[in-house]
Amino acid sequence: MEPRSFDRNKHYDILLISIQRLSLVTNSKKSDGLNRLPPLGPMYLSSYLTKGDFKAKILDVPLNELDKIVKWIKEHDIKVVSFTSCAATIEIIKDILRKSKTTFNNKIIILGGVHASAMPEACLKEIKEVDFLVVGEGEKILSQLLKNLKEIGYKKTSIGKIKEKLDEIDGLCYRIGNKTRINKKPSVVKNLDDIPIPERDSIDKYVPPPNQYKKLPIAHIITSRGCNFKCTYCSIGNTSSKARYRSISNVTKEIKYLLGLGAKEVHIWDECFTTNYARVEQFCKEIVKQKINFLWSCFSRTDTVDEGLLRLMKSAGCWCIFYGIESANEEQLKLINKNISLEKAEEIIKITKKCNGSQNAYYFIYNEL
Repeated sequence: MEPRSFDRNKHYDILLISIQRLSLVTNSKKSDGLNRLPPLGPMYLSSYLTKGDFKAKILDVPLNELDKIVKWIKEHDIKVVSFTSCAATIEIIKDILRKSKTTFNNKIIILGGVHASAMPEACLKEIKEVDFLVVGEGEKILSQLLKNLKEIGYKKTSIGKIKEKLDEIDGLCYRIGNKTRINKKPSVVKNLDDIPIPERDSIDKYVPPPNQYKKLPIAHIITSRGCNFKCTYCSIGNTSSKARYRSISNVTKEIKYLLGLGAKEVHIWDECFTTNYARVEQFCKEIVKQKINFLWSCFSRTDTVDEGLLRLMKSAGCWCIFYGIESANEEQLKLINKNISLEKAEEIIKITKKCNGSQNAYYFIYNEL
């Protein structure tokens, strides 16, 4: 799956590299034998940059095909290479950059993603090959950066000429020679409807693990950003802002677009879809009103739902909810600032399973003592 704006051009302003962490064998005939999840972060970046007249390309690479990265760069004229990082991929990114120095030597290297946002200074210090680092939501930051780099013809040796302009980009961290600069934290995108919906030519390529879908093809969407909770183990609540939401009309527009591409199911990939009770009610009622028929699932917390909402979600097509409970030990839950009751969690799981007899509930317990 590649955004529609991509073509067979050999020349690109930026290559957005996403390394797939999950490589489990699946029996699906609609995939290449790997369980994969779509790189929504790079997809949003690509759509936003394309709107700004930059040529962007997403290279979505599984762990067993990392050699494709260097091969692809050698075969194309790429000005800027960007890596999306997380804890599971940061060492892989370091290894790729260090083993292929001749390939990346004349390229401007950008690091973004959760790991870069959480540890910008450490990343710049440890990964000498990185020229720029983007903290937080990258659409506006990356667009401003590329605009300035384009003025100097993407020449690495000329970056010093635009230093004053770079210093004005909130959320940007960078290196000139041996000196590093950490700009002030960026503001978040307040109106998420201003961010273009990622375009997709196909949705067949991505198949999640077997317990995460009922029908194929399945598509993934994000209807909000940020999180209202402050669980100590999670980067989102500690590095991002409170939850911000796309309008219901904007969300249903994307769902209809995905169904038009052949999707039979949608997974809502928000940190916690049910944070805003009234919004979930509005979403479900709109789905029923417009008679949009599809299956969907989401992530949730057991302290944000009740039987009334669960039944409404079921009527709108929700078949599965993933609850993050994290631990069956009350003291452990306090230590990680989860702030949920195990008694309430047990009650909600029972209610979820009871609703219409078929709504599934999966729950994560990762922090047992």
